[in-house]
Amino acid sequence: MKFQRAARTDKGVSAVRNIVSLKLPVKEITNELPEKINKHLPPEVRVVAVKRVTQSFDAKIACDARTYSYMLPTFAFENQIEGNDELYRITDEKIKEVNDILTQYLGTKNFYNFTSGRLPGDPSCKRYILSIECGPPFESCGLELCVIKIKGQSFMLHQIRKMVGLCIAIMRNLADTSVLDKAWLNERLDIPKAPGLGLMLEELHYDWYNSKYGSDGMHDALKWEEYDEVIETFKKEKICSNIAQSEREEKSMLQWLETLPHHSYDVRDAGPPTLLSPKEEIDNPENKTTPIINGSTDNKETIKQESVEATSESNVIQEVKTEVVPCNVPSSNSGVESEVKCES
Repeated sequence: MKFQRAARTDKGVSAVRNIVSLKLPVKEITNELPEKINKHLPPEVRVVAVKRVTQSFDAKIACDARTYSYMLPTFAFENQIEGNDELYRITDEKIKEVNDILTQYLGTKNFYNFTSGRLPGDPSCKRYILSIECGPPFESCGLELCVIKIKGQSFMLHQIRKMVGLCIAIMRNLADTSVLDKAWLNERLDIPKAPGLGLMLEELHYDWYNSKYGSDGMHDALKWEEYDEVIETFKKEKICSNIAQSEREEKSMLQWLETLPHHSYDVRDAGPPTLLSPKEEIDNPENKTTPIINGSTDNKETIKQESVEATSESNVIQEVKTEVVPCNVPSSNSGVESEVKCES
């Protein structure tokens, strides 16, 4: 059986929507299949739907963008808080300051300083960020929280957590914005990595595939709108509430904030780099990305494409993409690779 997941996550990170592709006998592709699969899965992992795709479809290669979110308590952005951190409430001005910093990540940048195991000048460290924004605050489990959403073509190991970590350090006046200018160079900087608890894989995008095969009469477009209500309910009950409760009880963000003054935010001696194996790439390697199509709503850059061929109706075996609604965020000591959606 050929099985491929579109994306995987760091240890301790959840997925709200993920897709896996696999080959199944045509007779198994029915509306009842998701429920049959769910009977054998834990309640934190759900298959939402199964859809038919082209014979050569690969969930990882065909994905042309990914959206992640990072949920964190708002007190992380405040340098001096009088009294209980959990009673802190952020202002609109502070949210604007956060977004001013986050916009520095937009476009194609050298994210060598936001990952590990890469050599200076490695071209694979160049990544394209399409959008990034911190949303309005909300309350859960007695904490005020906010969510940073980031959309990019692909991400490297720890990249998003280090991006969030540096943003927090700047907001708390532990680093200057000039650190961002140094970060795009090839000298290794000491940049902190935010906790993995709040990070979620939100969505996978298949714009190029949908434009070519989504309306050919044989295959469905790989879109999430039809399942948004079910997925958002699952996300709220199984993931977000768990993150908020874990933060309230374990105080992982509060403990991590205490370590920030120990970082130099300057050039450090990283020692000889340890190269990562292909399996340690958080998403698709640079040589397995697909082009982002012209005419899409965001500015995009073209990356390598692998052709996707239409399938013949006479084939006995057809490719199926399984959409599994992700899993609950595990504790910081456990790892879960959750997946979300089903397509065939």
